[in-house]
Amino acid sequence: MTELVRWDPLRPGIGPSEVGRWSSFADDFLGLVPSLFAPLRRFRDEALRMDIGETDVAYEMAVELPGVGRDAIDLSIEENSVTISAQVPEPQDDKTSWLLRERSSGRMRRTITLPEPVDQASSEAKYVDGVLYITLKKQRASQAKRLTIH
Repeated sequence: MTELVRWDPLRPGIGPSEVGRWSSFADDFLGLVPSLFAPLRRFRDEALRMDIGETDVAYEMAVELPGVGRDAIDLSIEENSVTISAQVPEPQDDKTSWLLRERSSGRMRRTITLPEPVDQASSEAKYVDGVLYITLKKQRASQAKRLTIH
């Protein structure tokens, strides 16, 4: 039985050559492509990681900010745009000769545009165990007012 696999040109080992249309040179070349973009992956990984959900009345967000103090987090809301920024402290251990450093430090910022405006007054945020939980209440559409014509 043959397994059906979606073709991904950037994933080595799965490609048209399995069907017999490409040479092994194409496989080798496609295998190199992800390594060319490896330095760019670092910037993607440094972005604030988050989950966003939606209910009938609000947007729910959970933003990972491990090791960040509550005072180093800034949250701003404007219409339907939410900006989260944080200052991640630099490790202070000068005696260590690092073999691998994957944790980011410095200023991080991310802006998310939501489908609808949010009510700033009724929205709330709490910071627990390195995760910022944000509840953004949706702004209710203004009620249409019917005018009586005299």
